[in-house]
Amino acid sequence: MNKIEKFHSDILREDAYHIRHESGLFISYVPKKKASAQAVLYVNFGGRYQSYVTDEGEFTLPMGCAHFLEHKMFENSDGSNADAIMNFYGGYCNAFTSSTKTAYYFSTTDNFYECLHELVRFVTDPYFTDASVHKEVGIIAEEIRGCHDDPYDRCHMNLLSAMYKSNTVKNDICGTEESINQISPDILYKCCRDFYTPENMSLCISGDLDVDKIIETVDKILPTPVKFTAREVIVPEPDGVAKKYVSTKMPLAKPICCIGLKINDIPADKRERLKQSAALDIFCRMVFSQSEDFYTELLDKKLISPGFDSGASTTKTYSYITFSGESDDPKALMKEIKKKLRQVKGSSLNKEAFERELRCDYSSFVSDFDSTEDISFMLMSYASHKDSMNLFEYLDIIQSIDLEYIESLIGRVLKEENMSLSAIYPTK
Repeated sequence: MNKIEKFHSDILREDAYHIRHESGLFISYVPKKKASAQAVLYVNFGGRYQSYVTDEGEFTLPMGCAHFLEHKMFENSDGSNADAIMNFYGGYCNAFTSSTKTAYYFSTTDNFYECLHELVRFVTDPYFTDASVHKEVGIIAEEIRGCHDDPYDRCHMNLLSAMYKSNTVKNDICGTEESINQISPDILYKCCRDFYTPENMSLCISGDLDVDKIIETVDKILPTPVKFTAREVIVPEPDGVAKKYVSTKMPLAKPICCIGLKINDIPADKRERLKQSAALDIFCRMVFSQSEDFYTELLDKKLISPGFDSGASTTKTYSYITFSGESDDPKALMKEIKKKLRQVKGSSLNKEAFERELRCDYSSFVSDFDSTEDISFMLMSYASHKDSMNLFEYLDIIQSIDLEYIESLIGRVLKEENMSLSAIYPTK
């Protein structure tokens, strides 16, 4: 029996639905009277997944399996391609793999339910052959080399491998040329059996649609539940970093750098985690945004170029703050940022800056409701089968953040021993 819950926000004047499908799939839907509609089907299986346990035992995957699967899932046993089928119905289809999930999505102005049928079908009906997997190895190897040729991608990945000792977020999502050569159809089918099950997926939808038709479409593809037992093996991440400094050279006009602060204090509760994530983003903008004095000081000292940026990334298994962009002297910049963090730690922060950035966070969240694409991707952050929350709760989370909370959080997580610097210098 499908269970349907409806939520309403008086402030936003929006509705939302949570549907727990009898197959185990969790569906979140926000009605929106727009010309286009979008659906995202995501799997809790990303680039950092390597070691995991099922009822059958413990298994270790080659690096890059989740990304490899993303490439191969579009192929059908009859020789057709899911992307071409979507195009036939007028839908634009794509996919991406992050460290924590793999997402398949489409947007369309017509034939939404036909596109939805194809989306759910191809993500749950894999087909691989030795020849097609072997061919894909060459394609992904080119992608890996392309990422290594991108200085900003390379600088960021070098930073993660320097900051983290145990957490597999330090590994490249695409894997390595050596690891992808170990991937076979049998390994891919096993990944699908263990992770591509309805209970480990969520379907996020926004548009001018009918709830009953959404359920009816899913019913045709997922009639019965499938048991999900896979549990990722997570090794606790210790304080301290693997390397304080890493550098390399590439053909650049100016040096670039990524400075990272690893945060191991991550709340287990989803709402508290979202609150901490929002607070970290607000803190970064309060202290390091282009409107702040510290940013101007760094520009005057020629330690950064315009466009230098900061931000926070938080999941249930890793969290960090990064500062990245061009710098003529990355090591001197690192010293200045450390000095600034020491100043703000344990001190009173600027209340006016806090209130301004809190309003910015609030307005950004509200403005996302103007787009079905933004809504569907927002739903990925809030709704999941095991610990779902309706996305309207984020308004309450934002309003619960005060300056004292941020000051306490910063005093707790700012640890210089958890900082690393990744720099790329121009080749002569």
